[in-house]
Parts: sequence; C-alpha cells; structure tokens
Amino acid sequence: MNSADALNNATKGIDTGYQQMGIPEVILPEEMIHPKVDEHAMMTYISYYRDYEGKRADDASKCRACKS
Repeated sequence: MNSADALNNATKGIDTGYQQMGIPEVILPEEMIHPKVDEHAMMTYISYYRDYEGKRADDASKCRACKS
C-alpha cells in the first residue's frame, strides 16, 4: 500500500475483499476516497466485513489449533 495513492489502495482493498471473501463491490473506489463519501454506502460496505467475520467465527472447519 502507498499512502500517497488512495485510489489504488481502495481499488486493491475492494478487489481483495471480493476475491478472497466474496464481499460484494457495492461502492466504487472513486466514491470511497471522495471527501463527501456517501456514509450510508460506506456503512453498508463495512457491514459485509462484519457479517463475514461473524460467519467465519461460526465455522469450526476454519479453526486451527496450534501446538506450543
């Protein structure tokens, strides 16, 4: 990530969320970085991550125990 390239960072984040977690692309990167971002669209998008974490925690097949 490059702190000077917000558009590229947002694009990578949205693409990664979709490809690795199936998070729908409900907001465009250009919209995400706009100073007057639609707060409801952002809250909706973020909620998909929250819901994903909740589903992941309920799926015991994704848990691994570590031996120390």
